[in-house]
Amino acid sequence: MIKKQFVLMVSFTGFFAMMSGCQTTNEKVSNSIASELNKRSITLDLRETELDKRALALKIEQENFLEGAVNWRSILCDPKRANSHVLEIQSTLKSNGFNPGKVDGFIGKSTMRAVKKFQKAYGLPVDSYINIETLKALGISAVPEN
Repeated sequence: MIKKQFVLMVSFTGFFAMMSGCQTTNEKVSNSIASELNKRSITLDLRETELDKRALALKIEQENFLEGAVNWRSILCDPKRANSHVLEIQSTLKSNGFNPGKVDGFIGKSTMRAVKKFQKAYGLPVDSYINIETLKALGISAVPEN
């Protein structure tokens, strides 16, 4: 009877030791899985934040586009304006610190670059045209004097 109890006791002890070893291994595996899931969760959170930023930027861009689509402005329609009028625009830009390039009476890339910089600096609509608001800000009449 003592022999059976001893064997049984050794068997239970071995079983518990084996189970506790499994438990330790299971805890390690569980901790490893939990750590990996935590990393993935953080990665997903970062991606979600990035997508939220992109969605907001697209929404703002869409609003700006729609606003621009219905925002009418008067512009100078004739790009080949009277040379004296263009000379006045170029001279005024230059005297205000916006280099229009050669002051030659022709609206070229340099003149338009200076116009856009002026528009931006004065909070005017920035576009590919010399609009009436820009002329007013420059103190120039929209109608050339001939």
